Amino acid sequence: MSGWLFDVPKTRRRYQALVKHYQQAGLNADNFACQHYAVCEHSQRGAKNLFKGGTLGLMPLYDVSYNGTPIRIFIIGKEDGYTPESRRYGKPELHPYGIPANFSIRCKQCLQATQRTTLNPHIKGTLLTLQRIFEVQSQYLYASYALGNGLRCAFQKDPNSENHSDLPDTPIMRRNCFPYLVKEIEILEPTLVITQGNWAIDANHPVMAQLHRAFGPSKRLMMSSNGKHGLYEFPSFMYLTSYHPARLGPWKTRLAPDALWPMIDHLKDIGYLPRISSEEAAQYEAIVKPAVDKLLNRLN
Repeated sequence: MSGWLFDVPKTRRRYQALVKHYQQAGLNADNFACQHYAVCEHSQRGAKNLFKGGTLGLMPLYDVSYNGTPIRIFIIGKEDGYTPESRRYGKPELHPYGIPANFSIRCKQCLQATQRTTLNPHIKGTLLTLQRIFEVQSQYLYASYALGNGLRCAFQKDPNSENHSDLPDTPIMRRNCFPYLVKEIEILEPTLVITQGNWAIDANHPVMAQLHRAFGPSKRLMMSSNGKHGLYEFPSFMYLTSYHPARLGPWKTRLAPDALWPMIDHLKDIGYLPRISSEEAAQYEAIVKPAVDKLLNRLN
């Protein structure tokens, strides 16, 4: 009998709660109506091109446990990336580089990574992180996590910067965006939250202080060798800050082995994350792959 258990009905309830949240907050890019947008835009005085709207991607097998130990993973980047292919989700004449997908499309995009033959550095690094957590060497791990961003909008000054913001975010943007992230964490109830990138440890407006206000005090368990990134225990989840895998080579050889793998291994050593046998690792894909392939065939 397999030790894997997937609570699909619970994930569906989370999905519906997020649908309601994004509708009420106006965060879907195709019907964007965030009450804070004008103030955030004003704080970015040099912006000429902009992208607005942002949701997370929730995978259909997010609520997974192994031998009774829940493994709910929420990985958070700074902001959405924008590529020419995203133009199909908006009006090209208004958004020359496109807009981020709305919630349903974003979930589908994230799930499609299970079948892609090429992955960008960010998504590849995210897969390596999931593989370290689950001890499963399968691309179908993309079906068992949530991927989001701290900021809902990004601003451009250089029209040639197609796939990233070339302007730093502002304290006003973080103050207005963070309650949306808090709500996502409340809905998802992750057991492990991982932020990717130095934006989360910026001394001028650190995410940690905002997490403390929302979720209570934390205890530091481990730090990287340079003291920048670490593992923290909150009352309801573990929080891990890490480098962003955009530069995948150095991330794999130097950064993750120092500031990510030891923290994940420590969570296994103390029993917070389960140790998974090779037989059960193979069983994960045997269970998940047919279900995901069937779902994607229906969505495509």
